[in-house]
Amino acid sequence: NTCLTGEFTIPSTVTEIGNSAFASTDFTKVTFEAESQLSSIGSKAFQGCRNLQEIALPDTVTELPTQIFDGCSALATVTLPSNIPAIPANAFKNCTSLGSIKLPESVSELDGTAFSGCTSLKTIDTSDSKHFVSEDGLFYNADKTELLRVLDYKGSSYEMPDSLATIAEGALVGTTITAITFPENSTRTAIDANMFKN
Repeated sequence: NTCLTGEFTIPSTVTEIGNSAFASTDFTKVTFEAESQLSSIGSKAFQGCRNLQEIALPDTVTELPTQIFDGCSALATVTLPSNIPAIPANAFKNCTSLGSIKLPESVSELDGTAFSGCTSLKTIDTSDSKHFVSEDGLFYNADKTELLRVLDYKGSSYEMPDSLATIAEGALVGTTITAITFPENSTRTAIDANMFKN
């Protein structure tokens, strides 16, 4: 709805945001009143909000739905709730302005498509995480047995560490890596579909 523009504040008394509730609106910023009682957000709640630039979800939200910000191409600043266990499928799909995001300590699961099409994503802050690690422009699970995403890797050649067992589907999509070497003693056991797509 293009009549809904500018900044919008959600009252503290709101406990639920339904499926597609704000989809395709033109808000630039959504805030939540102090002492928010919001506990549930429906799938695709902010899908297609092409002008949405900033949002901070309250800590009262304990689950992030699928496709919550799918297609929010101007979204650059997101603060995630501190108690969510996972970032689901296509949560930030095609958020092409999202350059960085901080993972809460609580996140232990990350769907492989959570950040698909996020062409500007260069940093996933894992400083509070026990389950993920970012280093040298690469994003891994905590024990570095799975390469989840190439973020801002500077080289054209990548030598896989011995610990790496799996490269997740789509991890190398759109990267500048032109050569990969595999150590002879590698424990790698699988390469997922679309690993070398594009």
